[in-house]
Order: sequence, then C-alpha cells, then structure tokens
Amino acid sequence: MLHFDPTLPPVPHDEAERLLALRSLGVLDTQPDARLDVITRLATDRFDSAIALVSLVDAERQWFKSRHGLDTDATCRRHSFCDHAIAGQGVMVVCDATEDPRFATNPMVLGDPHIRFYAGAPLVLATGHRVGTLCVIDHRPRTSFSAHDAEILALMASQVVELLESSRIRQEQRISQLISQTTTDAFVCADAQSRIILWNRGAETLFGWRAEEAIGQSLDLIIPDRHRQGHHSGVARLRARQPSKLVGRTVEVPAICKAGHEIPIELSLAMWSVTEENGTGPAGFAAIIRDISARKQAEDERIATEARLARQVAAIEASDDGVAITDAQGVFIFMNRAHALMFGYGDPSELVGQPWSVLYDTFEADRINEDAMPILATIGQWRGETQGLRRDGSPIEQEIALSLSPEGGIVCITRDVGERRAMEREKGRLREQLMLAQRQEVVGQLASGIAHDFNNLIAAISGTAELLRRIEDNRVRHHALR
Repeated sequence: MLHFDPTLPPVPHDEAERLLALRSLGVLDTQPDARLDVITRLATDRFDSAIALVSLVDAERQWFKSRHGLDTDATCRRHSFCDHAIAGQGVMVVCDATEDPRFATNPMVLGDPHIRFYAGAPLVLATGHRVGTLCVIDHRPRTSFSAHDAEILALMASQVVELLESSRIRQEQRISQLISQTTTDAFVCADAQSRIILWNRGAETLFGWRAEEAIGQSLDLIIPDRHRQGHHSGVARLRARQPSKLVGRTVEVPAICKAGHEIPIELSLAMWSVTEENGTGPAGFAAIIRDISARKQAEDERIATEARLARQVAAIEASDDGVAITDAQGVFIFMNRAHALMFGYGDPSELVGQPWSVLYDTFEADRINEDAMPILATIGQWRGETQGLRRDGSPIEQEIALSLSPEGGIVCITRDVGERRAMEREKGRLREQLMLAQRQEVVGQLASGIAHDFNNLIAAISGTAELLRRIEDNRVRHHALR
C-alpha cells in the first residue's frame, strides 16, 4: 500500500502546457525588473514581512524574478512552498510552517531562511496557467491572515502578471517589428476600413510604393480593378461577422504594382478583433505577401517539360525500336515495351531492376564489356551489332547504339535485324542464282553462235566439194573426194 507524503506538492494536470506558458514569457534568467522590485518592496511594507518574492516555478526549481529580503535567486522545487500554492485556487496561507505537516521538515523551515509564515497568491496568466506566485514570508509565525489581506495580495499578484505579460507582448512586438523589417516577404497591415497602416521594406520592394506613399491609402492600391468588388464584399462580410474564405488560409491571387503590371502573389491573411458592445468585430488585417512570379514561371516550365517528356515517352513507346536506360551500375531503370517484346518479355517491369547482361549470354556480355564499353566511356557513344538472348533461349541479331547519360548510365537503342539479315541472305542467294543463269545464258548464246558459224563453214566446204566432184577431171575429182 502506497504511503501518502504530504510534503510532495501535487503535479498540475496541465504541467507540460504550464511550463510552455512560463517559458513563453521569456523572463527566466533575465535581469531584474525595477517595476517588479517596487511591488516586492511594497509587499514587505504592506504585510510587514521579512521577504517578498516573485517566484516562477520551473521544472526543477523555483526562480525569483524579483526578491526582497532574500539573497539567493533560486531554490529547489522539491522544497518549494510556491509549488503547493499554484496547485490551489486562491491565496495559500501557512501561519506556522513548523506545525504544518507539509512543511514541518522542510529544509527551508529547519534552516535558512527559517520560514515560519508564508502567504502566496498564484500568478495566473490570461491562458489560465499558473506559472508562479507573489509571496510574502516571515521568520515569525502568525495567528491569522485576513481575507482583506489575501485580496490585496491577489491584486498585487495580478499586477505582476500584467507586467510579465506586457513584457512578453513588448518583446513579441519587437520581434515582429524586426522580422517585418528584415524579411524579404511583404508585410502589410490594414485597419477595418482597409486603410494601410503598416508597409514594410519587403512591400516597398515588391510593389514599388514607398511606405510614406502607401500608408493611409486603401488596399485598392494593390488590388486589380476586376477583383476590387470581391474584396469589398469580403470585408463587408467580416464586418457583419460572417465567415471568410481567406482569413487563416494561404491563397494565390494577382496584385498590381506601381509600374502598372500585375504580378502573381501568395497571400496569407490574418485578422485581429476588437471587443465591441454588441460582439466582436474586425479591428484590422495582417497579410504576409510573397511574389511567386519565379515559382509560377518554374511551374509553367515544369508543365511544359512534363508535356514534352510525355510526348517523347509516347513516341518512344510507339517506336518499333527498343529503348532502354540503365543507371550507372548498369541496372535497367526504364524500358519501352518494344524492347521487352524484342527479348520475349511481355512487360518492361519484368526487366526493370535487372542488369543489362541478363539479355546476353556470357560470351557476348564479355565481348560487349571488352569492345564497346571502353569506347563508350571515352567518346560517349558506340554503335555495333550484337547477338542477344531471348527469354526462351533463342538468339536475336541486333544493331545497338549506346550513349552515355549525364548521370553515368547508358541509353540503349536496339533494333532487331534478324529478319533483315535473313532477307539480305536470301537476296544474296537469289543474286548468285541470277548471275549463274546469266552466265549460262551467255555461254549458250556463244555456243549457239559458234555452232551457227561452224555450220555455215561446213556448208560452204560441202558445197565446194560437191562442185569439184562434178568436174570431169580425175585429178580434181580425186581431191574433192578426199
């Protein structure tokens, strides 16, 4: 069974948010504030106490932004009276710490600063977070602390809160002013009637008007004519406390500059309100404006590039030639369908992610590495013939053109020349047959001519012999018969 320890202060249910609110004040470990020192001094006088503190309860310590009657500027939170005080709703009063079970054994009771009496009013921020106390401490116990005294202490604590939050607001204003003057974005503020009340250097650069020219002018100064009616209607809706499509959003709209031309801008609009008798209305508007001309141009160029690439990819996909791209390691990262079909694959995805060598046998892959790659690395291009390997293991005759990509990969254009080579071989065979037939025809014609001439010669000889045979001269007849 757990033992309850009354000396341990309860942890606030919103501890994480409380610490964030405390640190957002920006006062921890800062220099003393004379205005707060006046309050602690007045508290010691008003309540006749030895010590008065503005105590801020941090994660592991309580740190004193202002102190009167105490030398140290921080103590351990574990022994803090103020940690107990911020857990309650009102002013916490301890008349005699030695008789209170929460504090009787506290080192700050048993030793310096020998606390006997304590009264602490929580410092409650506008957000509701309790970040510390205004407390008064005495070395002597008391019998009571009146309700009036508690009320006065609470009022003084509210003054402390006002000073702490006003310091934060002033700091935020300084930061905002610094940002607005140093940012390259335009920062423009207007009142509820759309009159410009702030115009930073970024606005001067973007729109061309100097601050003294713009301040006091209507926002119509930078709104194109065709959009002014819509702007006026939007402001009227805000004045009527109707929802706006622009407040709290970032939108792209056109604006007009002093030179008279329009520029595309990105507008982030915020509104601050003022409490009126019959509700809450707009007090003004703040806008962060950025010139997006360069971005628009880049987007237009990107769209044009994407369209051009889409056309190129469509052309590549429609090509009968195979097109493939590898990375610097020789792994396919793109392939058109024609390339995959050429090697017997139904879809390019089956080869994307595979090395190019899977499409060749070992001997051919080695030959390409030895013959083509050195030339490709030297001059960035290579063209030649190879023999690929289809998915079913059959060979495929190819012409390939390789180019080195800027990223170190390879762009490969492949053409199946198997049918063309077969046609060329058939054409060669038919040509040889034709040439043989032509040679045979010539020989035939030559032989025919020779035979004709020979026949003519024989006929002449035969005719002469017949004439001689008819001569009545035995000697001539004898020769003719021979």
